[in-house]
Amino acid sequence: MPVSYIDDFRTKLLRHYFGNEPLAAPANLYAMPVTTAPAADGSGVVEAAWVGLARVAILNNSAAFTTNAAGQLRIANQVTFTEVPAGTADINIVGIVLYDAAVGGTPRLYFPAPKTVGELDTYYAAAGTVAIELNNPA
Repeated sequence: MPVSYIDDFRTKLLRHYFGNEPLAAPANLYAMPVTTAPAADGSGVVEAAWVGLARVAILNNSAAFTTNAAGQLRIANQVTFTEVPAGTADINIVGIVLYDAAVGGTPRLYFPAPKTVGELDTYYAAAGTVAIELNNPA
């Protein structure tokens, strides 16, 4: 699954790499399924909602994000969200957003992972399916 960077995050990465601004990596990133993808500026994102659903913490280290020969990082472990309770109407998930905080915070990355979930479904992103890379569109 290709990843989209939120503009602010992309700018921070570039400014960090080219010596303009130090950037400290958070200890964890937090994944959340969304029903509306964020705009490039991070606005407009709508998180999925069902009883018991919360952002899932992903330890931000080289064991959780592995590198492959194509110069990509991949999430090494399956990210599983709380089961949708019985009696919940279908929810159309468009993808997953990675945030820099468990609550609030700023969206940093978005990747499409569409699926309609309903009662007793468990939504997840399988290990290795999320590829994080810097692309040269030229």
